[in-house]
Amino acid sequence: DNVIFRVGSNTAVMQPAAVKMMEMICQEIGTTLTSGNEAECFYDVVSSPFLPYFAEYAWYRDICCGWLFTLAVPKQLGTRYDLQFGRAMMVWSNSDVTIVQFSLGSISLDQCWDSAASHANESGAAPSKFMEGVETEDDVLYAEELPTLGVLTNEESEMVMSYLTAPYLRLPLVFGFFTQPHRFHTLQHKEVQHLLDAVLFEPGRFKPLDQPPRSMQIPTTDPSSLGSAFGSLLNELHKSPAVLIENSKTLLQCALGIDAGEVGSPTADAFLFVLRTAVSIRNALSLLVSISEGRTAVSKGARDYLLKNTVHITQWADGLAIMDKLLVRMEKQITAWLDRGKPDSTESSDWALEHCTLRAHRLLVGQTWGLQNTVEVQQVLVDAFYLTVQHTWDNSLVGVSD
Repeated sequence: DNVIFRVGSNTAVMQPAAVKMMEMICQEIGTTLTSGNEAECFYDVVSSPFLPYFAEYAWYRDICCGWLFTLAVPKQLGTRYDLQFGRAMMVWSNSDVTIVQFSLGSISLDQCWDSAASHANESGAAPSKFMEGVETEDDVLYAEELPTLGVLTNEESEMVMSYLTAPYLRLPLVFGFFTQPHRFHTLQHKEVQHLLDAVLFEPGRFKPLDQPPRSMQIPTTDPSSLGSAFGSLLNELHKSPAVLIENSKTLLQCALGIDAGEVGSPTADAFLFVLRTAVSIRNALSLLVSISEGRTAVSKGARDYLLKNTVHITQWADGLAIMDKLLVRMEKQITAWLDRGKPDSTESSDWALEHCTLRAHRLLVGQTWGLQNTVEVQQVLVDAFYLTVQHTWDNSLVGVSD
C-alpha cells in the first residue's frame, strides 16, 4: 500500500510510504533524509534536500492544500485572511501515529472545518446561484422572475430551479430533464452546460467513511447525513443506476441522431459536450464494475462499501457495454471532422484551436478503449503527440510568464 496520506475530517494520517518516497528521492540525488526533518522536506525550500530540484513536489503540496481550502474555508475566513496557496504547509506531528496537518499561512484546516458550514465558493448547482435568496421550492414558486439560462421557458425554468432546491434528488431530475430528445438543443448554451457539469460532477457534501449512520427523517433535519465519501455521481450510480444509465444512453443517441454540422457550430459544441459528459459517466461505471469484479486493487478502508454491494453489477456492465458502442460511433464523427479539414468559413488561427479540441476529444474516447490493436495505439499516440507539439496553454491562468 503506497498511499502517501488519506484525508479525514480535519487531518490526514501520514503513511510510511511518504517517508519511503522521500528517502528514495534523496537517494537519487545523492543525499540523505534527516530523521525528524521530514516535514521541512515538503514545505521549506531552503532546508529541503530535494525541493530545489523537483518543483513538482511543491506544486503537489499546494494543489492538495489549495483543493482542501477551496472546499473547506468559510466565507468569513476568506475575507479576513490573505490566502496564498504558496504559503500552504503540511506539518508533521508525532504521537501514537504520525499526523499531517494542513495549514495555509496562520490558518489551520481545523479552524476552517469547525467554524462554519458555508463554503468559500458557492455550488454551481445551488438555486441561489441563479436566483438571489432562493433556498426552497416555495421561494421558487413565489419568485417574480425566473432565470432562463438563455433558452428555457418560464415553466421549464420553474421546474429546473425547483429540482435544484433538493440536493439529494437534483442529479437524476436535472439530468433527466435535459436529456429529453426535444430539449437536446438546450445543450448548445454554455449556461446549461455549466449547470449540468455542476450537478453531475461536483462532489457535494463530504461524509467520511468512518462517520456512523444516523437516523433519517424525510425531509431530513440533518443535511450532513446526505453526504457521500465518493461524490454525487458515483453515489448515484452505486445506489440507483437505472435512471442515470438510461438517460446517458438517450443523450448519446440524440447526439448521434442529429446533423452535428461544421466544427465550431453550436450543434458541434453540444455534440462535444455530450461526449465529455458521457466519457466521465462511462469511466465511473467502469470503476464500479472493476472494483466489484475484483480487478482493481482497493486500499484498505477506501471503498469498502463498493465491494460489499454487487447487486447492480449486471446493470453496470450492461450500461458500460452500450455506452462503449455509442462512444465508438461518436469518435467516428470526430475523425470525419478531422479528415474533412478546415471549413471554408473558419480562419486558419481558429482552425488550429478547433483541431486541437477535436484531437483532445478523440484522445478522451481513446483512453477508454484498452488499446487492443495497433490502430488504436497509433491513433492515441498521434493525438497525444500532436497536442504536445501544437497546443498552447493560457499561461495567464496558471500564473506563469510566457
